[in-house]
Amino acid sequence: MYSVSALGKIDVLLFSLLILAGILIHLLKNFKTSSFSTRIYTLITSGLFLTILLELPTWLANEGNLNRQDFFYLMNVLSHSLSSLPTVAWMAYFDYRIYMDKKGVIRRTPLYLIMTLLILGVVVFNHFNRGFVFALSDTNTLERGFGSVLIPLIVYAEILVVLGFYLRRRKMISGRLAQTLLLYLLLPVIGSVIQMRISDTSINWPFYTLAVLLNYNLLEKHEMNKDELTRIPTRAQLLNRLKYKVNSGESFTLMLADLNHFKTINDNFGHLEGDKVLKTVASLLTSLTNTEDTVSRYGGDEFVLLIESEKEDIGSLIGNRVEKRLNEINRQNSAYAISLSFGYKFVRSPKGINTDELFSEVDKNMYEDKLKRKLSGDNLAAPVV
Repeated sequence: MYSVSALGKIDVLLFSLLILAGILIHLLKNFKTSSFSTRIYTLITSGLFLTILLELPTWLANEGNLNRQDFFYLMNVLSHSLSSLPTVAWMAYFDYRIYMDKKGVIRRTPLYLIMTLLILGVVVFNHFNRGFVFALSDTNTLERGFGSVLIPLIVYAEILVVLGFYLRRRKMISGRLAQTLLLYLLLPVIGSVIQMRISDTSINWPFYTLAVLLNYNLLEKHEMNKDELTRIPTRAQLLNRLKYKVNSGESFTLMLADLNHFKTINDNFGHLEGDKVLKTVASLLTSLTNTEDTVSRYGGDEFVLLIESEKEDIGSLIGNRVEKRLNEINRQNSAYAISLSFGYKFVRSPKGINTDELFSEVDKNMYEDKLKRKLSGDNLAAPVV
């Protein structure tokens, strides 16, 4: 049996594992449809979970139990060797959030892994020179050598180099992203400094877990509600907000915007150009609505707007604004024209309203608008090919 003191040392690690497990469950629920950044965050969380799991046995050494010394030594080797992997995942995460370039992240990840290879070399050197980084005493107690500072120094040196790379795009580091980056830099560093001073309790990984938890609440929970391509809220977030508006009894306008001839654009100009059109429309709709409104990609080439205004004619006003702006954009593009059909419904007293019926009515209004445009000869500027 393990002593109470031995178990007391791992309480904080077990608590960290519980926190990480909770985050992982939430991340994995919608993993197939999650954004690239959320998938990287899943790697950060799962990598940290695995690292702590590997370190647990190193704190469970029974005094005088020499039969298990090889096992505890192996766990320390694995724990030290893989300790930088969560940091590698963090670097890839910030790389993507700042540069928004998936291929660039994949291309640069081998550079981020350099510190892992260096740390592995240090651990191999320690194997042939026991005590340089760590060693186990006759009672399985971990004894740190003067070389133990090399591992955090390697990690922090690469972090500083990568931070300089990030700062080339410092205009993109603001708001929640800036807070997230600051938390990541400060908390694990504080934990590592304390860990160097206190060797009989695990401090570093709990601080790292705290950084993951705070960053998850600050940034990634919000990010999970965004469409990966257009970077606007998804259908799920819109439906949640709509549910709130119905329950609150506050008036609103539900608006549907459907791209016309989108398939023709894809067929004649390629899917990359089609993606560009979707991004343009998403950005346009967001810029022409207020911050309290919700603009979401509802699916395919459809966008749904939840306009939180008491103005009964707000749907018509926004539609006119969008049409005017699209005309300006189309004058600059001779290859094809972007156009939308609209359907909307103002709801003054939403309590008790059936949202399925509301969507059906808005959808019907949109198709009526599409038909009117077609019959009037304004077939919404089909692509010129």
